[in-house]
Amino acid sequence: MMADKEIIFETQENGKIMIANEVVMSIAAQALEEIKGVVVATSIAEGIVDKIIKKNTARGISIYTDEETGLTDVDVHVNVDYGINVLEISWSVQEAVKKNVTAMTDVKVGNVNVFVDGLTVEKEPKPKKEKEPKKEVKEEK
Repeated sequence: MMADKEIIFETQENGKIMIANEVVMSIAAQALEEIKGVVVATSIAEGIVDKIIKKNTARGISIYTDEETGLTDVDVHVNVDYGINVLEISWSVQEAVKKNVTAMTDVKVGNVNVFVDGLTVEKEPKPKKEKEPKKEVKEEK
């Protein structure tokens, strides 16, 4: 089952603690920033909107909490740099997301499902052509 708005912790003495899903998704996105060669997959339109409003959203990441077990699964959609071992980078993503989410929220993470949506190929910049010095035209008199 998907937790719609927040993850709730019942406390014995003081009531409830609620953590919004966006907080957990944001923590997962931050974990990805620590891994070289991988970025959260977003559409071009989402990327432009995020830059305009200067908000680091966690698009490409979703969470699902099973109310019976209390475990939260995290789905992460990423783009990987060309030439990097996809399996190894996926394991790194799983470990980083699980570690960061658990350390910062005490949410019990079950599975971290990594979906590699694309490869990022860096275009090599074209070498700049050096301008040839202008030849002086001698005027005949």
